[in-house]
Amino acid sequence: QIDILARWKNNQYYLYSEASMQLEGYPLLSRDAQFSQDEVRRIVVYGRERHIDVIPCVELYGHLHDLFRVERYADLAMLPHGIEFNPRNPQTAALLANWIGQLASLFPSPFFHIGFDETGEAGRAPALHDVPPATLYIEQFRQVSELLRKHGKTMLVWSDMFARYQELIPQIPPGTIVVPWGYDRTVYQAYWKPFADSALPRLIATGVSIWDQIAPNFERSFDNIDSFLAVGRPHGVLGLINTLWTDNVAVLMRPAFPGLAYGAASAWQAGPVDRANFFSDYSRIMYPPSAASQVAAGLDAVGRSEVELAKAISGNRLWEETLPTFWDDPLTAAHLARAVAGREQFRQSRLLAEDAEEHLSRAIQLAADAATLSDLLLEARMLDYAGMKNLYLAEMADFWRELGAHPDRAKMGFYLGEESSYDHSRIQDLMDASGDLKQAYRVAWLDSYTPYRLGMVLGK
Repeated sequence: QIDILARWKNNQYYLYSEASMQLEGYPLLSRDAQFSQDEVRRIVVYGRERHIDVIPCVELYGHLHDLFRVERYADLAMLPHGIEFNPRNPQTAALLANWIGQLASLFPSPFFHIGFDETGEAGRAPALHDVPPATLYIEQFRQVSELLRKHGKTMLVWSDMFARYQELIPQIPPGTIVVPWGYDRTVYQAYWKPFADSALPRLIATGVSIWDQIAPNFERSFDNIDSFLAVGRPHGVLGLINTLWTDNVAVLMRPAFPGLAYGAASAWQAGPVDRANFFSDYSRIMYPPSAASQVAAGLDAVGRSEVELAKAISGNRLWEETLPTFWDDPLTAAHLARAVAGREQFRQSRLLAEDAEEHLSRAIQLAADAATLSDLLLEARMLDYAGMKNLYLAEMADFWRELGAHPDRAKMGFYLGEESSYDHSRIQDLMDASGDLKQAYRVAWLDSYTPYRLGMVLGK
């Protein structure tokens, strides 16, 4: 990840962690999912050697279920085993001081991102139901702000909750960097507008849409980056943070690299990126001349396949989340209706996925970097499978209608064979494909990550 950022002249890397960095004195916390402190130091040095400042991007109010699911820390939350700190628990202050001290020591960067986004448990905690959520929010923010001031850090905070509690904006310390964010083609005005003409310094945060997608939705991502930069530049924003999230767990990051490159190019140059030629330009820079055209065609096809699948699932919205639906049981009334209504779009998604498979396979054979293309090829196969599953469902429903209420044995035998024969049939195809994808996904996961959570992904 740092190598690709350096190649595209990014100068910061936000290492996001909810509870995945080793902190002394917390041996029970995410035991199987941590960077050791030595690994963090090595990442910081590796980034510095490539002119990239590695910045802690952590959560110090919400998004902390990985802490509170441990029984020892459960009562530090608003709700037992919840998500957010209780600012009025005296042990919260002690833990925050400890964590911030360790993280400030690990990361020499002058910047420190505290998170503080998407909080919602305040007001629902029985012991605090009379305390306004805004009051609890600013109490926690002041604690953290004062601790970071003592360590000489410039603090970054997501904008969404201050946009909700706008009466708190005057209490943000001068110099704090506010980060409005949003991931669609239209800018999230609610998160941006209160800070549009603020004296506080701002960075904008866009996203490469991979966290709820089978494959990257490049169209949505590029629209998002273009739109937010167009709004932010006239207001003097300091720069752009282009985010990747893995909330949905079954996410491979390397297919998002073209989106990272697009964000870097967009932020550095004055005018918009040439969208029509971007994949060709990107591929020519990243891959050997013999393979570049195949890579460009593969990127275009896999992105279009993802969009067609999103439209088929949603009834024509290009930003629909396709990854959760990958696991859907197709044999339900609602999913049958969706399969029938979106039949042509599911078919187009499959055709584009197969085009992508062909181009990407050729590129790898032509000595293109398999490390950055093999995961994308796997995702093209997953898109193909998602389309197949829905098309097969619609076809099997047609068979049952053709059988009628009182089919004869010959007709019954023919259509049951088409559906479920043990050697060549639609259900057998789905079993073959899902079994092969499971093994391929395991290989891809272990090539990028530790085994943490792999069991859950393969179980799905």
